[in-house]
Amino acid sequence: MVDQHHGKTGTAERLHQEAVDRVDRQAKRRGNAAYFERVWLNRRTQGARQAFDADRWSHLTRIRELPIGGPIALGLDSSKWRDSTGIVATDMLTGWQWLAGWWEHPGAKDPNWEVPTSEVEATLDDLFARFHVTRLYGDPAQGYDVILARQASKHVPRRVVEFFTDSRGLRRTALACRSYANAMRSGEVTHAGDERFTAHIGAAVKRDVRATDDKSAPLWLIEKERRDSPFKVDYAMAGLISWQAYLDAIASGDPLAEISKPALTRVRGRVRSR
Repeated sequence: MVDQHHGKTGTAERLHQEAVDRVDRQAKRRGNAAYFERVWLNRRTQGARQAFDADRWSHLTRIRELPIGGPIALGLDSSKWRDSTGIVATDMLTGWQWLAGWWEHPGAKDPNWEVPTSEVEATLDDLFARFHVTRLYGDPAQGYDVILARQASKHVPRRVVEFFTDSRGLRRTALACRSYANAMRSGEVTHAGDERFTAHIGAAVKRDVRATDDKSAPLWLIEKERRDSPFKVDYAMAGLISWQAYLDAIASGDPLAEISKPALTRVRGRVRSR
């Protein structure tokens, strides 16, 4: 007799393996084998170029509730066409991060896709309304300087700061990259476990730059594994910008950075306007 249940299971396993093999072959042709190993097969090894330890990141997932009106820091990594745009929030009370806004590039499906900047601005307005934003650091590239200027005019100007991630802010961004990696190693930063955020963290690779810190140690930035890679790193950049905003708010002596924890609400994870 034929075990029909076993037959169905065997067929499902075979089809699954064929799918994995097919994606593996595509990844190798495109030069994405390392990313495939980390993300699809869960083989989370820290390669020489990998910016952040993906295995360590997975162990930093936490479930938290957020206090409405509590202090947060925001990081915005912006784009209009080729890349994704993300907003990451950091809870000033715990160092916990969540992806508060995301606009994911659809890739070849829609080559004319453009980030809906009105939604980005509405999400920022919503976050300012729900929480006490101690800092908003945003990349002003591709016209986002106008959005940041409007945010500054609507809210406290000193809390909205342009954070250049190109050559104009190379050293500052490189130092922020290193601080973020150190925070992961020490466990100071935790996160909500969003798969989109995690994928961008895992896709980030190092690019050495001609800059050093005060002790002559070499610095690096994060980037995609190659220029035309479909695997984005924008949310990782937003995360490290948000973390730097968090650190700077504490360093400035913002009194809300150290207030006692208020009563919790039922707001969980990311917060995004409708």
